[in-house]
Amino acid sequence: MASSGFKYSDTEIEGFSLKINKTCNNLLKSGYDIINITPINSGRYNYKYKDVKSSMRLVGSNTEKIDGGGYGYDYGFGITDGVIIIAKLNNFHNI
Repeated sequence: MASSGFKYSDTEIEGFSLKINKTCNNLLKSGYDIINITPINSGRYNYKYKDVKSSMRLVGSNTEKIDGGGYGYDYGFGITDGVIIIAKLNNFHNI
């Protein structure tokens, strides 16, 4: 699908949505009423930290040592891994 202009994650999400839609339509055709659709979520994260050891700096004509410190970044996000579809058989389907 590279020629369509979509990124892999865009097409993956679209495919996931189409599977949910197809499953619900099949349940409706089989005489079920959709009661609830509950997402199954999980999280992902990553971080990076760089410790900075001591360094020297000039203050006027004196040199002083600076100890410790560092810098870094982190991020986190949630994704939907799946869904639970709850359906109830409609009693009037076979009449």
